[in-house]
Amino acid sequence: MSQTPFTKGWEDAKNMVGDRRTDTTTETLYKSLYNLVYTKAIPQVLEWDMLRGEWTPIIVRADYQTGTLEVTDASASVTLTSGTFPSTMGAQWKLRLLSGSDTDDIYNILTRDSDTTATLARAFQGTSASGLDYIVYQDLMSLPSDFDRFTANPKIWYRRGGRVQPLTFREDGLFLRSQLGDVGDPVECRISPTRDSSDLAQLQFERGWDDETLIYGEYIKKLTDLTEYVAGTAAVTNSSATVTGTGTLWSTNLAAGDYFRIDDNGAWYRISAVGSDTSLTLASSYTGATASGKAYTACDTPLDIPDVWQSAITFGIAALAASHQDDETGFRRWQKLSGIPEGVLMNLARAENRVNYGTQRMRTVYQVNRSSRA
Repeated sequence: MSQTPFTKGWEDAKNMVGDRRTDTTTETLYKSLYNLVYTKAIPQVLEWDMLRGEWTPIIVRADYQTGTLEVTDASASVTLTSGTFPSTMGAQWKLRLLSGSDTDDIYNILTRDSDTTATLARAFQGTSASGLDYIVYQDLMSLPSDFDRFTANPKIWYRRGGRVQPLTFREDGLFLRSQLGDVGDPVECRISPTRDSSDLAQLQFERGWDDETLIYGEYIKKLTDLTEYVAGTAAVTNSSATVTGTGTLWSTNLAAGDYFRIDDNGAWYRISAVGSDTSLTLASSYTGATASGKAYTACDTPLDIPDVWQSAITFGIAALAASHQDDETGFRRWQKLSGIPEGVLMNLARAENRVNYGTQRMRTVYQVNRSSRA
């Protein structure tokens, strides 16, 4: 399987739809379309082995209901009149009064302020009282930073008594029917509609846990946007694999496996090593003319995916470019060639069309051919 450099991929798509503009706005659009198809569309079609992962087991803490609680109407502060809050209690925890109050509402905990005091995310609404039975529990768990989504058949589990206990993954509607806040190990979970303070996705359980528990799971890893680097200039020598930069920061922005070209030559070379900010080595000797002060492009490559799916990226970009111009015929033509389901690309098109790239309008290949026949 060959890899197509990021820059070549979006340039090929741009040429394929008959767009000859070279301004920055146009190029920014095509780079965005490439990354939308690569990181969002293709992973929805294929669950590549290289994207499947099992996260390092994540701890969720046991629920806690020692002592009694004092609450005040219209106040977000709560106080333990006996006992102490668990040291691990924090923003992923909830509080529910079990008895002695006229409300059984569930409150998110904002902060643990001391061993005996905490602040709720919203003010308590009910009759002020003390000596109340309560439970605090953790029903949210932050997922890995590279989490994109679960596999088609989500696999989430924990262990009890040496046995694997699976958790049932639910969509929002079914999950909400089972969310009780009662004691007892959960049996269902979902992706929470909220993210944590570090903007990580969270897994939510329908209740707290009887005991501290390790949660295991499989997931699809998030693909990151591909980028290119063009700062400074490059000097190359015929039959040499060494490239020298001027005004470049290659050690920070490039890595072995990236691709390099001298722009007015056009041939791509894989980078085998980056020696410094101003020196890199190509995997094969440069075959063009010796030159210095040349504009160049260095860029990432997608994962080593089958050639047919690299072509799908190109056709997918063309479909989104047609959508950007309200060209329904062009969109459907390129969508069929891409092999990416229409619904997947349409959802991305709706998202992309909300991005403001100014008032520039591009001409798709459908529009070019139509105007030439007029």
